[in-house]
Amino acid sequence: MKFVREELDFLKLYVMLSDTRSFLNDKIHINFIKEKDSIIFSQLSYKFNLITVLQKKLSTLKESFNILVETNQLFSLVSLLPKNSEINISKEEISFEGSKYQLPKYEGDYSVVDKFLLLTSSPKVEEIKIVDLEKMPLIKNYAGIDELDTIGIIENYFVASNKTDVAGAIKTSNTIDDMIFLPTEIASIITSYSLKSIILNKVEFNETIYNYFIINQTYVIINNMEYALANIFKDNVRVLYDHPTFVKINKNNLLQALTRILVVAKNNIYNRIFISFDTNNMIIESIDTGYSVEKVPFIKLSNEIQNVKITVSASNVKTILQSLQGNEVTIKISHEQDSTAISFVDENNNSLFVHTLYENIEE
Repeated sequence: MKFVREELDFLKLYVMLSDTRSFLNDKIHINFIKEKDSIIFSQLSYKFNLITVLQKKLSTLKESFNILVETNQLFSLVSLLPKNSEINISKEEISFEGSKYQLPKYEGDYSVVDKFLLLTSSPKVEEIKIVDLEKMPLIKNYAGIDELDTIGIIENYFVASNKTDVAGAIKTSNTIDDMIFLPTEIASIITSYSLKSIILNKVEFNETIYNYFIINQTYVIINNMEYALANIFKDNVRVLYDHPTFVKINKNNLLQALTRILVVAKNNIYNRIFISFDTNNMIIESIDTGYSVEKVPFIKLSNEIQNVKITVSASNVKTILQSLQGNEVTIKISHEQDSTAISFVDENNNSLFVHTLYENIEE
């Protein structure tokens, strides 16, 4: 069956969402169904199930058939061809412009694809429009692994956390009642396709709720995963970082000082630095590998934290500052000795980042 190269552009999405957790996760199944004049491409992976249905006249086929090949191999061949090239996919081989490739074939059970196709035609429980997607990639690097490998939509923020050192939240225009958790790979899709919004379709199928969206002719069905991202806006969590006392400082001046001190602090435990204050400056010290100090004038300092000394990761703080918009940053710091976290807020109050404090052990 012949395809024009551009008809197979959706294969890029399949490569982006393939993985190697199991045998089938990096394979693409292509099912030619003669009696329905349809070709169903599908990929079953750990977090996502992908299905693309193309309608083509298949009367010239002797019979229906299906093949299972490596996703990346097929995509690489197609993407290396000039635009408007014709590609023929048969049971035996893939051919184009006189070239022939017999890719390795595999066996696998894809009967579940029929279930997913029924799912996509099921009545929707809810359609949720998610907007401001261009902001989501800004928060991706703050996500953790496993049950924290997610970006949450909590209240009107995109939120991510590694639960150990940092958490980040960026304000959006979304008005969604329930918390929604999406795999972090969606941030890469947003960047690649320059997405501003998607419609997340919620359906109930076989007494189970599924979510899916459509992009580039492809159903992206999100597998149900268990995530452990906390709601950082709950009162019992907010009290840990949203302190009334603060220091306001020029972001770029602080960023430059951190970049310099990281030359030595990168070899410290946790890249740690010590932050304190004098009458006019924030004092940044590195003591693990020799002694280094930077002084950065602050704009405003709460009197209660004049004598506070905290320990943070220089690299984490640098990353946070690079994520903030504007010229000034407010760092909320508690004067209580048992404080466990500080927070960073940009001058427009659109971004919030939380950093866990390390113990002040100066040895």
